[in-house]
Amino acid sequence: MCFALPALPPPRGICKSRLRLHPDESNGPQRQSPLNQDFRILPLHFLAEGARDQAAGLYWQAFEGKLGRLLGPSPRALPVIRAALDPHHALAAVTAAGEVVGVAGFRSPGGSFVSLTPGLLRRFYGPAGSLWRIGAMRLLGVDTDNERFLIDGISVAPARRSQGIGRALLEELATRALAEGYQALRLDVAESNPRARALYERCGFRLIKRQRMPFAAPVFGIRSCDVMESRLTLSPSAP
Repeated sequence: MCFALPALPPPRGICKSRLRLHPDESNGPQRQSPLNQDFRILPLHFLAEGARDQAAGLYWQAFEGKLGRLLGPSPRALPVIRAALDPHHALAAVTAAGEVVGVAGFRSPGGSFVSLTPGLLRRFYGPAGSLWRIGAMRLLGVDTDNERFLIDGISVAPARRSQGIGRALLEELATRALAEGYQALRLDVAESNPRARALYERCGFRLIKRQRMPFAAPVFGIRSCDVMESRLTLSPSAP
């Protein structure tokens, strides 16, 4: 599914991770974190049910502009997102108080972070209301990637941006990707969001191809998206 990843602030220090997302600009092997970091990155399914509700809210906050016409206003859409959410396909940035302040989804052959299946759409919108929604989702397609670890959306709470959360989520995704045998991360960014693309380019992502999606524009506001990847390598001095 091609949605514009939210334009996170420049993730400073990401190239200093022992997981080199951008080897040409790496300044050292040690992972850098803000001195005032007050969050941890954990698999979402490790957390309580309330955390999943918060994650659904963050996802909707990031993608309401793309999914609003499909799912409706927030009171109607949030229960759908919550039901579609798979906590086994997401990482969360969570504070000591249990607040989810960032979430990063990923996709695998076994599923994705938010899966708006035909059955789910029928459940919430009925036979008639789901018909055109199912057709609209087919315009986006279902994409998996056997060679690259596929990022399926990142969102950081507005009040917590510029605090290293986006960078930390990306680094943990890179860690997971390498542990599963992948050598690259992949993400899709809407062509209409050049700011987001510029930020991810600074993190080592490069354009692979541009996918045209003219029929998706009336519902999702997307005419094309840029497929980007970042190669992963371990620093020679990494433990």
